[in-house]
Amino acid sequence: MTSVKALQYFSLEAPILPFIQATKGLTAEDQPLVEQLWRLVKPSVYWRDGLITTKNQQQLIIDNGELIIDSCYLAQGLAQCQRLTVLCVTIGHQLPQQAENDLLSGHLHRGTVSDLLGSYSAEYLAETFSRYLASQNMTKRLYPTLRYSAGYGDWSLSAQKQLLDFLAHPLLTVTCNDNFLLNPVKSITAVIGWSSNYQPPSYPQGKHTGFCNGGHNCAACTTWACQKGGQK
Repeated sequence: MTSVKALQYFSLEAPILPFIQATKGLTAEDQPLVEQLWRLVKPSVYWRDGLITTKNQQQLIIDNGELIIDSCYLAQGLAQCQRLTVLCVTIGHQLPQQAENDLLSGHLHRGTVSDLLGSYSAEYLAETFSRYLASQNMTKRLYPTLRYSAGYGDWSLSAQKQLLDFLAHPLLTVTCNDNFLLNPVKSITAVIGWSSNYQPPSYPQGKHTGFCNGGHNCAACTTWACQKGGQK
């Protein structure tokens, strides 16, 4: 059994200008507000490496059954992998709470910026930490797949609870509600596969008789595990 690793205070460079440039309706005049809100971002990361002990076209079994991933989508995406990393990143409670308070009190611009910054920061944290893991594993000549999260393709959102159970750690305060949504809300769970062969940066595509678990932008879906997106 591999241990869960934790960085409660992950150092993350503030992406102030990229966030403003990427967010419609924001200008340079919003920079002081974004800088103030950024102080509420408290990045922390939890991760655990696992051995893919059994795999087929529909399932991955990790560490002899400590984690079971039922997904044709991931089975295809990690087909060449021997190992994977399960991770959970969060920016904490403070910024999401600020967004909620501002929106409820009628400070709509500030509340909207807070909410958008929270989403941007969580994704930025996940991507930054994924690159960090890739650089660490490069010394072992292991190549990363893209990052996969529950709820995409045919991987059920309910897997969020399984991932958190796999990451059980006394410092991990991220929880999953009955609808399998995370709290704090600006948190992400994900899986990255590792292979001794270079992995092209593209998600699985093609046909499959199964269907996704719904609730997504089907018109833009290109996952091979789903036919709802109009694939023939």
